[in-house]
Order: sequence, then structure tokens, then C-alpha cells
Amino acid sequence: MIAAAWSYPTLYGETGLVLMPTADTIQDTFVSVAANYSEVRSDAGRAIIFPVRVLYGAGDNLEVFLTVSESSTDDAAGGFDVLGAGFKVALIQEDLLSGRPGVAVGSRVYQISGAFDRRVVDGYIVASKTVFKTSDAIDEVGYTFRLHLAGFYTRYTGDLGDENFYTGAAGFSYNNFNGTSIAVDYVPELTSGDVTFRKGVLSFALRRPLSEEFTIEAGTTQPFGIGSGGKLYAGLVYEWGIREVPRNRKPRVE
Repeated sequence: MIAAAWSYPTLYGETGLVLMPTADTIQDTFVSVAANYSEVRSDAGRAIIFPVRVLYGAGDNLEVFLTVSESSTDDAAGGFDVLGAGFKVALIQEDLLSGRPGVAVGSRVYQISGAFDRRVVDGYIVASKTVFKTSDAIDEVGYTFRLHLAGFYTRYTGDLGDENFYTGAAGFSYNNFNGTSIAVDYVPELTSGDVTFRKGVLSFALRRPLSEEFTIEAGTTQPFGIGSGGKLYAGLVYEWGIREVPRNRKPRVE
């Protein structure tokens, strides 16, 4: 499927948009390493954080990932560090000919260390579907629009208290066959009583390949739901894997 060409790790680490996963997984044995710069503003001040993720295709339908994020400031100035890991399994691959959506399940566990320490466990199911596609006969020119919907179970423990949430997330992506892509997603606020565990976030990213191995991105987000929204972030991803080049190019069958 052409969707495999646009695998990009979220700030948490799995293949996805900005903060929410998609039903896609990175190709088997491929390795993706992403590093980002992002601003976080809050009442405590302004901090710069540097999320780094390593994503590995452990099978045709399985990926595992690791997330490490360091801050440029201490806890009192609004900075925080993150350490986490997770996995995602594609249950159903998207089929463009029949219109069948892709479906995946996954989980991520991460520790946020800052002014308020917290441990977060996310479990999710996500579906991704191409809603519009145009191309030439051999998929060299064209673009797609895809819709992504996810359901989450999230558990928080730590200084803010212990709480469970059941929520959703939604996003869409535009993918051009030249490699350029746009990702937009929304994750809702998580509040219990007068405690806000995570703020609602509308994120945007523009991604552009520099080569087969390197892709850059820039946009706005609110990393890990902390601070105020709409802050700049930018990053670079390196993806390594053995790419098979077909000897004969044949028109695809509709």
C-alpha cells in the first residue's frame, strides 16, 4: 500500500500524525529515528524540549518504539522530561481497491518528570481510511486524503492523583505522491474535578522529504498536553531500510 511511504513517528513514538497514531505500521526491519525541537509555555515560564524517538518494524504488522525527551530548563521554569516505550499491531491492512479501512491496536507507557510527576498508560484502537485518491496508472503522480479515528483508554498515576479516562481522537492527512504530507489531529482535554491531567490539543504538521532517508517537518502542537497550545515545533527523521526496486514497472489493476 502507498500509505507505507508516509510512516512518520508521533511525538510519543509510534507511526502516526502529530500526537495520535494511525493504523499504519513501519515496514518490517525498517528503523526510524526522529528528533524534534518544541516550545512549551505555561504559568511557570517558557521551556524548550527535545523529544527523540526510535521506531522499529519488528514484523510485517508490528512496530515497537522508545521515546526520550529532555528539557532545557528545570521543573520550576516549566520544563519536564519524558521517558516511555510502546508497540502497535496492525490487525487489518487498508485495501484501497475494496475501500476497507486499516485497523490497529497499540499501547504506550511513559513517565513525565517535572513540576508534577505522572505516569501514563495509553491503550488504543485506531482506524485509518483513504476517503479520496487521485493518481496516474502507476501511482507516480497524485495524492490522497485519509481520515483517522481512535479510541483511547488512559490511566494516570502520580502527583496529580490516580484517574482513568475513555476518550477519542481524530485527524486527517494529505499525502502527495512526491512525498509531501500534511497532518492534522485533535486530542481532547482530560479533566477530573478541578484537576486537568492533559489539555486539549489541535496539532498541525507539514512534512517534506529531503531524500529517501531524511524527512523534515514543522508545525504547531502542545507536546504531551502540557503548557499552552499552538506552539512551534520542528524536526528531522531518518529512516533506514532495504528498499526493493521493481525491475519492471507495470500498470496497476483497478
